[in-house]
Amino acid sequence: MKDIENDSEMIEENDERYWVYTIPSIEDGETKKKIKALEYDEDCSLRSIVISDTIEEIEREAFNFCRNLKDIKFGSSLKRIDREAFYGCDSLESIIFPESLESIEEKAFSSCDSLSSVRFGSALSYIGEGAFAYCDSLENIYISSDNEFFSSIDGILYDKEGTKMVLYPPGRNDC
Repeated sequence: MKDIENDSEMIEENDERYWVYTIPSIEDGETKKKIKALEYDEDCSLRSIVISDTIEEIEREAFNFCRNLKDIKFGSSLKRIDREAFYGCDSLESIIFPESLESIEEKAFSSCDSLSSVRFGSALSYIGEGAFAYCDSLENIYISSDNEFFSSIDGILYDKEGTKMVLYPPGRNDC
């Protein structure tokens, strides 16, 4: 388990106190490029994380079942989020992905019950099967108009031409 408290900042807001953990950019004297598989698996102390700009990949199940994780600030170099990386993070409410993100693998955010909206940047080219399955509160999916592969119409993700639906938010009840 990581020494979260020593690498964190205490935040107080609305009579609530919590730690914001910044994932270091240097580990063992070397630039950290990946968050390893199962590195923070089931770490219930995580409430808010800041991922450094050196991180390019989050490996499989890195944060799965971090049930109290509510906020994520991704670094500007992130390219890939592997399968089930944030599976079962029940407290996540909304996510803004960096422009650099190219790929979200299978079930990466599946079963994130509180997730209500996601916003993708221009580089996204792949969304794996079930990436947002069982996100029963997810109502809106947005993507940069500069994206070459996808478009968002009324909060629903389509191919760039808007002719084929790619991802319908599970929390919507208007179909």
